Amino acid sequence: MIKVLYFSVNKIFESAVLSLGLTALCSQSLSAQQAPVSAEDIPLDVAAIYQEIVPSEEYTTITRSVLSQMVRNHYSEVNVNDDFSSILLDRVIDGLDPSRVYFTEADIAEFEQYRYELDDLLRTGDVEAGFLMYNRYQRRILERLVFSLKRLEEDGSPFDFTLDEYLIVDRSEEAWPASQEELEDLWRKRVKSNVLSALLADDTYEEAKENLSERYRAQLSQILKNDQREAFQYYMDSMTLSIDPHTQYYLPQAAENFTMNMSLQLQGIGAVLTTEDDLLKW
Repeated sequence: MIKVLYFSVNKIFESAVLSLGLTALCSQSLSAQQAPVSAEDIPLDVAAIYQEIVPSEEYTTITRSVLSQMVRNHYSEVNVNDDFSSILLDRVIDGLDPSRVYFTEADIAEFEQYRYELDDLLRTGDVEAGFLMYNRYQRRILERLVFSLKRLEEDGSPFDFTLDEYLIVDRSEEAWPASQEELEDLWRKRVKSNVLSALLADDTYEEAKENLSERYRAQLSQILKNDQREAFQYYMDSMTLSIDPHTQYYLPQAAENFTMNMSLQLQGIGAVLTTEDDLLKW
């Protein structure tokens, strides 16, 4: 049975979803969206477009309450200890970069300081570690997309398809890139592979570069829309899933979608919003 509970604590909480005896909490949207910038106008300068995401003070209370609800309402005993902390750290890292194409060995080594600390931090409501890793992911993906776009849009040299080199597609079991140089070489090959795939699909070289550039800019635009809500939801979701694989943390809109999917009911005006070329349409 699925039960949906609605309650409020100083207007911080929006709702809670209790599924199979497990609690997932939803927080209010606590930050405003930045003014949208069209994808083609985004400058290819990481320092100019990267903005660190900072957690709201309210997240301290929310985090402590989410953890408390999980411990009290889970159908079996929940041990928030060093083992839980280790599982959570791996889940956060693997969820952000499952293909190991963004983080470097140095990033992972830095994250290791939290291997057995996340449980203690979460008990106090401290989410700084989660935001640090999410911010590092944000910066690394911006760096890779900017690097790729510069290769396509500013570097006039053609790709050399006569070289004898290879690209490992599934890197989930590979070592993390040891340096920025190794990471950039990996992404050079990824861009080259995408161009080659387009050529094999009968695109011209210019068409391949233009289409790929549009794709990367669309990804860049989407990444820049991430804010503290996404960062906090990701960290809380990782936390609840580390306790039980059937438990997820929902933002208010996600909780509403969950409820509609479970009830198979939808009330509205019949309009469906989608995005095309970074613009909303229906």
